Amino acid sequence: MDNPVRLIMEQVASGRMKKEDGLALLKTLKRQEPGQGKEIAIIGMSVKLPGANDIDELWERLTGREDAIRPLPPDRQRDSRPFVQAFTALRAEDAAYSHGGYLDEVDRFDYGLFQLSPKEAALMDPNQRLFLEAAWEAIEDAGYGGRRIEGTRTGVYLGYADWPVYGQYISKHQPADIGTASIGNTPSIMASRISYLLDLQGPAFLVDTACSSSLVAIHLACMAIRGGECDMAIAGGVKLCLMPVDGVFEIGIESAARVTRTFDDRADGTVWSEGTAVYLLKPLDRALRDGDAIHAVIKGSAMNNDGASAGITAPNAAAQERLLTQAWKDADVDPATIAYVEAHGTGTRLGDPIEADGLTRAFRRYTDRRQFCAIGSAKSNIGHLDAASGAAGMAKAIAALKYKAIPPTLHFSMPNRNIAFESSPLYVSDKLEPWASEGPRRCGVSSFGFSGTNCHLVLEEAPAPPAGELLEAADEAELLALSARGPIALQALIGRYVSDLPSNPATLRQLCYTANTGRGRHGTRLSIVARGKDELRAKLKKLLEQGVTSYPEEGIYYGDRSGRLARQRIGDTPAPDVAASRDPSLSAAVGEDPSTDRNKQRDDACDQAARQFVQGIEPEWDLLYGSEAIRKARVPRYPFQRSRCWLASAPETAETHAGPTSNSKMADTLPTSASVVLTGRDDGAYTDAERLLAGIWADLLGHETLHLDDDFFDLGGNSILAIRLEVEAERRGKPLPTDALNENRTLRRAAAHIAADETLIAVKPSDEQRVLSEPEGIGPSTVVIAGIEPFNDLYYRSCLYNSMFPAVRKFGGSILPFLLNDLILYRLAETVDWHRLEVDYESVQPLAGVLRDMGLAAEPYSDGANLIDTLRRHIGQGHPVVVWVDSYYESIRKDAYLKQHIDHTLLVYGYDEEQELFHIVEHDRRENLSYRARTLPYSELAAAAEGFADRYLFNGEHQVTHYVMRRTKEAGSELGQPSAARAEAEQLIDLTRSRFALNQLMHQGKLAESMKSLRRYAACFRHLVTDEEKLKPALADLVQQLNDIILAKQVEHYRLSHAFNPEDPLAALAWTVQQQWDTVRKGLVRYLYLPVYQSEAMRQLADRVDAACQAETQLRDLLLARLETCLIETTV
Repeated sequence: MDNPVRLIMEQVASGRMKKEDGLALLKTLKRQEPGQGKEIAIIGMSVKLPGANDIDELWERLTGREDAIRPLPPDRQRDSRPFVQAFTALRAEDAAYSHGGYLDEVDRFDYGLFQLSPKEAALMDPNQRLFLEAAWEAIEDAGYGGRRIEGTRTGVYLGYADWPVYGQYISKHQPADIGTASIGNTPSIMASRISYLLDLQGPAFLVDTACSSSLVAIHLACMAIRGGECDMAIAGGVKLCLMPVDGVFEIGIESAARVTRTFDDRADGTVWSEGTAVYLLKPLDRALRDGDAIHAVIKGSAMNNDGASAGITAPNAAAQERLLTQAWKDADVDPATIAYVEAHGTGTRLGDPIEADGLTRAFRRYTDRRQFCAIGSAKSNIGHLDAASGAAGMAKAIAALKYKAIPPTLHFSMPNRNIAFESSPLYVSDKLEPWASEGPRRCGVSSFGFSGTNCHLVLEEAPAPPAGELLEAADEAELLALSARGPIALQALIGRYVSDLPSNPATLRQLCYTANTGRGRHGTRLSIVARGKDELRAKLKKLLEQGVTSYPEEGIYYGDRSGRLARQRIGDTPAPDVAASRDPSLSAAVGEDPSTDRNKQRDDACDQAARQFVQGIEPEWDLLYGSEAIRKARVPRYPFQRSRCWLASAPETAETHAGPTSNSKMADTLPTSASVVLTGRDDGAYTDAERLLAGIWADLLGHETLHLDDDFFDLGGNSILAIRLEVEAERRGKPLPTDALNENRTLRRAAAHIAADETLIAVKPSDEQRVLSEPEGIGPSTVVIAGIEPFNDLYYRSCLYNSMFPAVRKFGGSILPFLLNDLILYRLAETVDWHRLEVDYESVQPLAGVLRDMGLAAEPYSDGANLIDTLRRHIGQGHPVVVWVDSYYESIRKDAYLKQHIDHTLLVYGYDEEQELFHIVEHDRRENLSYRARTLPYSELAAAAEGFADRYLFNGEHQVTHYVMRRTKEAGSELGQPSAARAEAEQLIDLTRSRFALNQLMHQGKLAESMKSLRRYAACFRHLVTDEEKLKPALADLVQQLNDIILAKQVEHYRLSHAFNPEDPLAALAWTVQQQWDTVRKGLVRYLYLPVYQSEAMRQLADRVDAACQAETQLRDLLLARLETCLIETTV
């Protein structure tokens, strides 16, 4: 289609065709374009089912005729017992646990990989944890890990239909943890959390149609992809049995014999089980174009409801017949080509005959053939996974297509007497049989919910790969780049490759390409250059046996950057020049120089990329692979490093029926952990304040061991938890305000603050924490601009300003003109059922103008090429530089490093040539004022700047890569004339005050509208907090809004204190307003973490908001009157 379009464009451009005629032709061509195919490719999958952790293990269990039904394992019984005692009248010794299809463990989870603290992970519904891991594996299985899927229009469709046992238990027995647990036990978050973690921008929601939930979720995902709502989709289901007790929560279809005999005459019901199956879906045509590995193809699907049947939970054969014909029509296939149907097959006397009848009726519309279509059900092997059963059955169907055989259905010896198999198109597959086919193999998957909602999918085997694709390139070097969250995980990943390589049918290039471009990046890294799978495996095996380290002469490089400022370890070979993360030597290494041997070029390119990778620099894979179309392969997935994440034992559960007294005691205060291990002092002697804080920290964050120099925020703390810490410390008579915690972030310093004994904090600061004050100029290897001090007085608007402020002050400028340049306005944003208050800073004069008035400039640049040299040059000239980066690549940012992409700024004001370090001003995380003098390796800053450019530059939000801060020649006083400089500064402040007065007075209408919004918000606030049911869903948003208001009030107080004086009534009133809002916030946060609702306390909070609004009005009126007077005085 490109050529006709180009021809039309050329004709119009040359004037040989009228513009209107060209437009009409283009529209005609568009109408004639073939629409996107309906087929959906399954490009990634993850299964965790009873006895099977992947599709190959599942096939082994199916073909080996293994029955996964068994008693609940003893450890699982131990963890289930508190739920049984809490929610049933049974005594512990009377509980008989059901046989079922059980996973070995559901209590362990890799919380660090998913950016969770141990405490939050332990309080999260295990269903949500299991789905997170399965979704992650499905993405990696497809080769779309890391940046490949981030930011894409990928939807998440999850089938889940269960009673929230875990969350209900927390509400009943651990009410102090409800605040921390609420998100992890909110069902809708199960689907959206992976979207949040990976920035997936398609729809994300749960589907609950009872037993058919997961297959319906897959159907809806296919419809969404076809309809253009998303480009890819994660879809599947999850189910865990947390309280499987005989006689409890049964619905009448359970087998007394504990056996699912699908379609057998002895069938008496089903056996419940658990697990998950998750798929990554993509349009088939795009999957083929993009070289994706394909498990199978969804040709079509349909969904309907039973309507009026024998009972609301009874199946309907006519509805199932309509469903099947609708699905076949959607798939555009001849039903006679369908050789297998994975049936719903619950093994019930009612359901099995109705399902067989529906299938027979549907087939009879198209063919009279007998017994040509096999039927079976995975439930005979693994049990009934409830909402996840359809996705589990689909896994069995995919395995059958992949292995080109039809697996046996267990426990079938005598056909159900109510099914006329001899005259039917159907027969029960009771033995493993080869699947011969003249055309592509096709099968169906059915899932019927007792809600009445039915679903059927038509699957087809994956297209065969192009002929000759699996031929190895002769004697060419390939690079394998692996990373993990620590040495133990890396070693486990190496072991997986050693096991996988001998049987993996892909070429080495396909394997390496997938691993290099389709995995997320972590701090511990290994890169290996090898020719052929055997050589690669031998090198990996050597590392397993002798320890993971570098062997540069063998093309093996290892680097551990998981520490704060860990340096690369690449043997004795000198490190390559990493002055820029896009190393020109890599481009040269793969250049088409006819005088250079091609194999030598590739050797050099692989070696350069290998060295870059272990230093934290992402190689330019496009240069390494060129325009070659390489199909993705199945390569080993990330080895989760799981640890136990479960509710703490609750001895009071045995007395749960005695009354609510114990619960009310729990709600009154946060329990202090007595088991926390405190380290950091050789003699083992710790103060009472240290032990007290250690207990609170352990309970808030979930860590069992703490060091005196551990940082609260590095351990997983945040602004909300800091407020809760303040509440708990105050409750114990040891005040620790959040501001004090921000200044004393370690356990040692925070305890010293409480004890008011500064001698305890006389510890040597680390090099990265010290405030550098070296004289300006060039030393042997270091250049540092003197006079740069981090600005932590307040957080103003964004990181850009807080990065610029130290440079502004260094050049003799003031922060005040920036603050006085703003109108601070409240605006209401309408939501579904209430109003949300937003704080808006409206600048009157552009940033460049504010700087210009002070004789300063922030020169913007949009070219990050040769950034390292550029920074060194400007710093050598005495000009600090504000650089835009992606914090994902900063190892000193524990909140973001290799976890989350954040567009952010650094102030760079020095460098150490020998150590290859930049001196910067940076903070630890987004939420606080913790700017400090730090150091960052050249390579990390280059990678962070490049990451910013790749992700954020020119996308409509950013157009600048860095600002060079300088004092302009034509403005300001000459150095060496301090009196003149002071006079000039005072004159500027007077001018700024006058402008401030004029701006505020000219925009009184906006300020009045702002106050009107605030009063409406106060009314809405009262409406919400005086009704507990309305408050709960709005609570987190209310707290965030109050955080924004308090930040604005801090700016207001700061600017009035400096524009007038700290003792001025205006400044005093601004401080009062700030404290009133802070009191309201603390009251809400107390309820967030100690959720005992007291209507009188909430009414008092609403009264405080009204009082704060009145004080805000008073402050505005007083300020305008004062400014009017000031303006008159300055103009007279």
